[in-house]
Amino acid sequence: MTSFSLEFAAFEEVMLPQISASGATNVLLIADGRMATMALSDGSALPEALGREYVLHSPPVSDGIFHPKVVLQVGREGGRCFVSSANVTGAGLGGNVEVAVEIECGIEPGPEKEIVQAAWRYVDALVPADAGAAREAIAWARDRAPWLDGGGKEEGLHHLGDGTAIAFLARPGGEGIGTRFCGMIGDEAVEQLLIVSPYWDQNLEAVQDLTRLLVPERTKILLDVARHEFPTGTVMPPRCDIIDISGWQASRFKHAKVIIAVTQTHDHVLSGSANCTVAALGREGFPGTNTEACIYRRLPRGAATAALEMDKWLEAHPFPFTDLPEPVETSAIPLDEMNAGGAGAFETEGGRLSWRRPPDRWNDGIVILSSASGDIVAEIEVASFAEAGDRLTAWVGEGVLELAAFAQVRSSTSESLRGFVVHRSALRARRRESVSGRVSNALATFDDASEMQLRMLQMFDELARADVEEEGTEEVASRKTARAKAAASTEPPEVSFMTYEEFMAARPTRKGRGGRSDSSVAGTHFDSVRALLNRLSGVEHKQAGGRGPQDDGSWMDLGDETGELADNSEPSEVAEAVEPKTRPAPDMAAYDRAVKAYVEGVTAEGRTIGPREVLRLRLWIALVLWEARCEAAPKGMPAVADDKGWPRLIVRLVAAFFMGKNAPIGRLVMSSDYDDMPVDFFECWTTILWALDAIVALVRDQPRTRDFKKLIPTLRARVVTALGLTQAELLGEPMKSQRLGLNAELGNRLGVLLDESAS
Repeated sequence: MTSFSLEFAAFEEVMLPQISASGATNVLLIADGRMATMALSDGSALPEALGREYVLHSPPVSDGIFHPKVVLQVGREGGRCFVSSANVTGAGLGGNVEVAVEIECGIEPGPEKEIVQAAWRYVDALVPADAGAAREAIAWARDRAPWLDGGGKEEGLHHLGDGTAIAFLARPGGEGIGTRFCGMIGDEAVEQLLIVSPYWDQNLEAVQDLTRLLVPERTKILLDVARHEFPTGTVMPPRCDIIDISGWQASRFKHAKVIIAVTQTHDHVLSGSANCTVAALGREGFPGTNTEACIYRRLPRGAATAALEMDKWLEAHPFPFTDLPEPVETSAIPLDEMNAGGAGAFETEGGRLSWRRPPDRWNDGIVILSSASGDIVAEIEVASFAEAGDRLTAWVGEGVLELAAFAQVRSSTSESLRGFVVHRSALRARRRESVSGRVSNALATFDDASEMQLRMLQMFDELARADVEEEGTEEVASRKTARAKAAASTEPPEVSFMTYEEFMAARPTRKGRGGRSDSSVAGTHFDSVRALLNRLSGVEHKQAGGRGPQDDGSWMDLGDETGELADNSEPSEVAEAVEPKTRPAPDMAAYDRAVKAYVEGVTAEGRTIGPREVLRLRLWIALVLWEARCEAAPKGMPAVADDKGWPRLIVRLVAAFFMGKNAPIGRLVMSSDYDDMPVDFFECWTTILWALDAIVALVRDQPRTRDFKKLIPTLRARVVTALGLTQAELLGEPMKSQRLGLNAELGNRLGVLLDESAS
């Protein structure tokens, strides 16, 4: 994405989480270098993820400013592009009146794809081959989206399926944007020229140029009269009116940039980053000085003004130019000062620090590296840097560089403004996992938890989307393929998957062949979910194979990666006892909605389900049991038979999975590698049966609850029948161990001790 100005807090707190949630791990932000330096030095909140979770690149300073606002999202199967007037600031993302155009495409040929490709070529050209981590980000994206290459010229006009037309107009790129816009209109007579812009030339040169080229019958400048920077001391072009739009979203600054040429049949629209200035739009023989990006749209007459809700303002009487208040006084942006104070670009690779020093500056002194909290972590003499092409390098060491977030240069006469450090290895690691950001957060939810929370269901969904193991349609296809081969050949087919019913029927002949009986989610992200459930249900966490104790992963715990590792070696330092917090009352409405959504999803006809749905059901049962009212959760769900109690939620969940003609248990598919029941299946089945027994034990025997309690043995019998478990299996290992653990943890929590050998 590109921007002129930026606020790191707005980007990291608003945009970056949404970008990461969408699955993007390769994030490149391109902004004016002087504005980036100012954002790091003006006292505003400093970035926390810069250089580790995203790359910031700034093109070389030119005569104008770097001003485009483009957001480009690309993937293997398509892309999306936003061209707008909004900077990456709090005001741009949520405060101002801005205008954006969105274009989305697949990989199939079409005009939308041509526009996205044009935007890609534009962004690609902004990042030179020697731009280090930024260029690496571009190359990584291109490697995974080869469809981006190709397409026509950037300024080409493309006709959409709805009869409208579109073009990507940018600078650098041939003639000025204004000249190309006028060329798109062709010979159509312009009846009205409508201009919205927050900034203007002092003598309205760009307005004068547009009216001369287009010769409109009337020009209307749509201006927030109460808050404007329009030059009041200039001469207005002929047949030009000012329309007061201060009431158009009155409380917001009008930062949108839109030019609409209205003809007899069309609205010709130019929107994007370009203000109505010569620096942005250029003029005949002069392409302009700014770097800009705009979208041209040819729409049916009236469509643009209606979409922008401008029509009622256009019908208003013109505002007298002589009554226009004086422009709002604003401070000039100290671009030259920011440029002069820039520290340069810093990147780490292993234990080596690379520095692209600004030309003719910082030839002596020291480079000061500081952490995100501002603590100095290293001081390196400028003289100790060695030349490496157009960069300087110095060996600092991985441990020190891991702490470095910012850099400044102090010479004998001056000190630079703050720069930032890019960690290329961290960026590569983030890209390595296609959804590492979301998966990391979801895994942490389970790995670090000491209690159950409703949000874990959402985190489970995140893991399900990210996990490489596919359970659904591929399994169905595999089974259908295997059976088709069996029908056409006398040779036994190589079956990869089988239904749970088929597995249970074949178990007597398959046991003892050396097949699998470990967890069906072993080696997937769901290992963390299973580990949490086993911790909270009193079952010793086992290895992926389910056959012994497993390392708890503490050897991977690096604290906050700042070197502040926990030291538990001093027994004399005893932590002060903290009174446990009371668990808040569960949101019953949220639980009801979530259960409904689960039931609708799992009972969808024709949907084959896999082992993770077994784990999901176990997670659901454990979560509801954890929310039950008890001493540890006095505000929890009561053990009553109505909709406010946890027993009815358990019954809804279990019945959805096991009851009905097309019950999900009948659509459960598992690998044919298993000779015996996967251990995680045993854990789920035991949890279900224990929960049903807990309902019988904890729901009081009253007239109003008897009908409900009578249903529980029937449901339990249906579950046992559907599972196909023998009496020996119900009474033996591993179900007995599981019930022991459930009694020790959940039973103790709820105040109930169930028969450990119940069948």
